[in-house]
Amino acid sequence: MSKTSTEDMRCQATRESEQFSDATSDFKPDSIQFIRQVLNCEIRAIELLSKSLGSEVCEFANAMIACNGRIVVLGVGKSGIIGMKFAGILASIGCPAYFMHATEAVHGDIGSLKFGDVLIALSMSGETTETVDAAFAATKLGASLLVITGNPNSTLASFASCVLSIPVQSEADAFNIIPTASTTAMLALSDGIALLLSHRKKTSAEELSRFHPAGSIGRRLLMKVDVLMKCDEDIPRVSQYQSVEIAVRTMTAGKLGIVLVSTPENELLGIFTDGDLRRLVDADIKWLQKDIRDVMTPNPVTVEETISAISCLQIMTRRKISAMPVIDELKKIVGIIHLHQLIDAGIG
Repeated sequence: MSKTSTEDMRCQATRESEQFSDATSDFKPDSIQFIRQVLNCEIRAIELLSKSLGSEVCEFANAMIACNGRIVVLGVGKSGIIGMKFAGILASIGCPAYFMHATEAVHGDIGSLKFGDVLIALSMSGETTETVDAAFAATKLGASLLVITGNPNSTLASFASCVLSIPVQSEADAFNIIPTASTTAMLALSDGIALLLSHRKKTSAEELSRFHPAGSIGRRLLMKVDVLMKCDEDIPRVSQYQSVEIAVRTMTAGKLGIVLVSTPENELLGIFTDGDLRRLVDADIKWLQKDIRDVMTPNPVTVEETISAISCLQIMTRRKISAMPVIDELKKIVGIIHLHQLIDAGIG
């Protein structure tokens, strides 16, 4: 390459850099409004999709549930990226699924399909050559073809057993070209289908934990209450014959807003909370010298030490409880769990 041509390239690069700098230095408050317009366009696409859904979604899901082989998600480009995520979330709920790139499919990978497999082809236009060719070849191998497309009259849709249409009025860019609203709608639809399958399969938290052994999801699903709870001398507790005054002092020292009332054999009789204390004060009675058994809440909500932390959080949220006793299989007190412990552990 000559010295002159090299200098010309450097000059061109400098001019392009300056143009980019000029464009990016002029951000103003109306830029926020511009982004809001983009988001609103994508919101409208999802709303339109939601209103257009019919019985074909059930047919689509039924075909996936009835699959005796594997579920293969096919796509290329932006649809391929969504397809990868779709296959990933299916696998994470226990559906045997994987992603196949349409270009690789027409160069031999389609040979991995067999009779009984389900191929889900994603393409907004329904005319992408690689996707159409791969999907057609899959049907010849005995795989069932399901299609998600923005064009229900496309070539791809013409030989599918079930088609889900994505009716997008326009993309979010000024030229109605850049895949934005359409890809958002396709992604949302694939999420909906995956979660419908999980709901139909009645996937439990324990099953999900087997598929997510690591990371924050694994921590939320696998962590048990006994890892987080306060135990032994950190449990604020009193005897049923001790006074309310002693119970209040014990509760204050425990810093959990709750004190457990138990027998000498460690059996739970009841609880006394800071809310109970406020209600006693409002009643304006001579309560300090009363036995705690006279003002405690008997038969409180409890959890067993083997319950998952996320299930414990769900119970506490549903019952509007900030702290509760933890018991073993013999109903003996083994600990106390507070909402903050769950949140601090990343469960909430």
